[in-house]
Amino acid sequence: MRLPVMDDLEVIDEINSEAQVYMACILQGHKLGVAYYDANSRELFVLDSWEDGYGEFSFVQLLKHQVQPLVIYTSTKMDESFLAALGRKEVSEAPEVKLVKSSIFSYEHAWHRLSFLHVHGMPEDLSHKERTYLLNSMMNLDSEMQVRAAGGLLTMLQEELLVDTIDMKKYETCTIQIQTISEISLDRFLMIDAATHYALQIFQVDKHPSYMGIGKSKEGFSLFGMFVDKCVTSMGRCLLRRWFLRPIIDLDVLNDRLEFISIFWHCDEMVAALYDTLKHVKDIPHLLKKFCSPSSMSTSVDWQQLSKSICSILHIQGIVEVGISQRQHDKDGMLKLATVKKILLLPSDEMLHINDLIYGAIDFDQTCGERSETMIAYGLCEEVATLEMNRIQKQHSTVYGGSIIYMPQVGYLMCFSGKKLDSDVLDVLPDIEFAFSGADKSEEEFFYRTSKTKELDSVLGDIYHKILDMERAILRDLELRVESVSLLLIEAASIAAELDCLLSLTSIAREYNYVRPTLTDGNVLHIKNGRLVLGHALPSFGLHCAELAGVAFEILNRASSTLGQIQNCQPIQRICSEKMALKDKHYRVLVENLLKFDCKHGNVKEFLAHIFSSDIDFAQESTS
Repeated sequence: MRLPVMDDLEVIDEINSEAQVYMACILQGHKLGVAYYDANSRELFVLDSWEDGYGEFSFVQLLKHQVQPLVIYTSTKMDESFLAALGRKEVSEAPEVKLVKSSIFSYEHAWHRLSFLHVHGMPEDLSHKERTYLLNSMMNLDSEMQVRAAGGLLTMLQEELLVDTIDMKKYETCTIQIQTISEISLDRFLMIDAATHYALQIFQVDKHPSYMGIGKSKEGFSLFGMFVDKCVTSMGRCLLRRWFLRPIIDLDVLNDRLEFISIFWHCDEMVAALYDTLKHVKDIPHLLKKFCSPSSMSTSVDWQQLSKSICSILHIQGIVEVGISQRQHDKDGMLKLATVKKILLLPSDEMLHINDLIYGAIDFDQTCGERSETMIAYGLCEEVATLEMNRIQKQHSTVYGGSIIYMPQVGYLMCFSGKKLDSDVLDVLPDIEFAFSGADKSEEEFFYRTSKTKELDSVLGDIYHKILDMERAILRDLELRVESVSLLLIEAASIAAELDCLLSLTSIAREYNYVRPTLTDGNVLHIKNGRLVLGHALPSFGLHCAELAGVAFEILNRASSTLGQIQNCQPIQRICSEKMALKDKHYRVLVENLLKFDCKHGNVKEFLAHIFSSDIDFAQESTS
């Protein structure tokens, strides 16, 4: 089987996995309703909370910073101060705020939209009451603000064709299809705003040098930038950003991560093997979205990446099993790690079965013709070609090399490479008719119609569209089989991303010789021989490059203080060294003597001689 492939037939190393988040936010009094949809993972998140309502809207700014939406939908009836807060630019780029009519966020309209929502795994034959109970287990349907925000967001996503829809025959309508619904949890996480992230230099945005909107900003010299460079998967980089944006405060989770770093600190070969394998794990949720979406067309490259990712995850499972068996002194500690447990519990048989289905249905090694979705290979009817060649060679001693081929919309033809049939052969065999000729990459080809090719045309006909229909049917069946285990594949991908993040933490901790902290519930912070993670709190990636290039510390320190004063809108302080202080003192004395000089009765020559002699004495003192 052959699928439509990309023009260059090159495997894409990195899929564009930039966050595509769409948010809806409404405010009624001090009650806030928020819903946002992640287009990559097809997940819907909902939340209701209280806002201070004093113009700052700190909670809204905190959610914007952590979710980083592309677009925010809200009602036209919202206050100007609330709209200004939604569009306010913090450290990162400001989202686009779209105003929609208020009826979209009405409770009745929103509830009607939610009642027809189809979540992955939900049976289609459920009654209205059963669907309500099932949705209530995923979100709080008693929360009016949650329902209004979620229903309004789904309406806008469907109107702007940002979500997939399916036909429900029972209700004779189209409904939105998503992967999961989750309530945003704030209990186990530390909420940090953008100003704190910037002040602590956890994130540092370096704008494009043009400052004209050309090009994208990049992560500068920051704490996150140090760790994210060690991640080798796009999923790992996204997960690590979420860890830094919303740090967890659960001591059990934190101690488990610290224990992972302590154990894998000394497993150099195992860490290297895991890194080499993780490089082949692609963005599985993004691939599944292409397979399951009716508006996207998958390619052979996509299926090859999914197959390679599954094999890599299974290989990771094998590496962990071998590593545990070889390290008896760390065996018990490894088996207690949460991430290791998840890796070992992955159903390898089921994942192998899916990978076998992909390889059984798709031929990754087959090559097709230029600008052709599919093409039957040369030598389709070898027996017919042999009979025709024998018949031709009986009439002429010249040896010809030919084969029967099929061309879409043309039919079956006899093809000869390099040499055209002689006229005496055509005279003896009148059923052979010259059709056309064409130059191949290596030599010229001549195409003929014979009685046998005409027979194939009448018996088989134009099978090109039949082939395409069969391929689409096989591909659709494969997509449905993969979709049935999408939750398993997404779970495996999340485990690989988590492993990538933990290996990144381990690599940085070992590279900079970090010491494991002792965590406590008490409000205590005791640091012994501590140091800044970044060495010097340089506010610019350019200063970091200058430091690596060997620029003197005095110059770097001066540049850093100058940039800080500029950012804080403060006047730049003058440099003051010992020599400059002496010079300032000398000039101060000269000015005082000039002010004391009596221009009317004083001796100008003596005054100037005294001034010049003092200048000479100062120059000698400063050089000595």
